[in-house]
Amino acid sequence: ESKPSPEPLPPPPPPEPGTWERYGQGPAFLRALAEGGAPRAVWTALPGPHWSAEIARAVAATLSSGRGALVVVPDGRVAGRVDAALTEVLG
Repeated sequence: ESKPSPEPLPPPPPPEPGTWERYGQGPAFLRALAEGGAPRAVWTALPGPHWSAEIARAVAATLSSGRGALVVVPDGRVAGRVDAALTEVLG
């Protein structure tokens, strides 16, 4: 429509590693994202309830570099968990 788009929000600050500390290169991965890098990675989440917060922190790190992020999940239940984690990390 003819309505102009709103101005984008300023990027958030880089997140703390949080539970990414559980992974040998987890903090370095987040740091690379926050610095605007494009690290090549395959991530298999460790067992437990932290995977959605880890996705949210990776998204926050990417956003902090001024870029966007797209998260694709298999169903509504998982989308709800990721949405809650993103809200907690980003507000």
